[in-house]
Amino acid sequence: MSSEPPPIIVECRVNEEIQVKIYEDEPLILSLSIINDEAIQAALHNTPLEVERQELESKFKEKQISEKEYKSAVEEIERNKLRFRIYRFGSPKGWVPFIQFRVLSKEGWSDLNWPLKLLMNVPPDNVADLDASTSCYIEWGLDPQDSTQVPRGEYQLKAVAKITKPVESNVVALTFLSEKLPKTITNSEEQLLARGRYYYKSSLFQEAKNYAERALKINSNSINALVLLGEIEEKRGNYVKALEAYELAEKKFYAQEEEKEYEPPEYIMSKIITLQNLLNEP
Repeated sequence: MSSEPPPIIVECRVNEEIQVKIYEDEPLILSLSIINDEAIQAALHNTPLEVERQELESKFKEKQISEKEYKSAVEEIERNKLRFRIYRFGSPKGWVPFIQFRVLSKEGWSDLNWPLKLLMNVPPDNVADLDASTSCYIEWGLDPQDSTQVPRGEYQLKAVAKITKPVESNVVALTFLSEKLPKTITNSEEQLLARGRYYYKSSLFQEAKNYAERALKINSNSINALVLLGEIEEKRGNYVKALEAYELAEKKFYAQEEEKEYEPPEYIMSKIITLQNLLNEP
């Protein structure tokens, strides 16, 4: 059996960066994405071959080529296809416990024991199958009040995913500062939305809504703030209010776009269609 780790790529980020400074009153999101790189590359290679096979099948049905020619061509296509393995990991307790974070100290790498809380994991199933179309994404949060349990200073972190064999992520660097966010940053649209999205992911919907509304006061045309409001109301089951927020985001998009041939983001449109169908159900 090969001692090589599986062809899995594990990417780690802190607040969507690989190097970041964290203020005392700033939340932290530690995120991880896991993909089967071999499967993705194989799919990219195999897709045009599958299209070619379908074209051959059509020609054979239309009697443009003989059965012998068809079978010979299909066999050649199958020989040229790349094979890949699907990696499955998880248990009745889920696949999240198969992820472990480590922190670098003078003694070397050791287990991370910060008071992190799970914010989201995709897929939500207990067992994940990493193939060409399925990847894993997970986020943990560290509340500002909980980060005081972590000594101030510089840290290097990495994740280890136990998938048949341990697969390590890239290393991220972060510094916990002994000062609060400057007011000019605290009250910026970007920071307010970051706080709002953090509390939304923490299921603290009223706090999230407060930050989204504050962002809108700064920028009444903020599409991101309107989308966040829509997501909050949707989670609360307030589908009419959610639809109103998404539709206003769509309207703001068109108002800001000089080139009218551009379409609003697919995410907004899918939300509008989903909620319209839901509200129109008998």
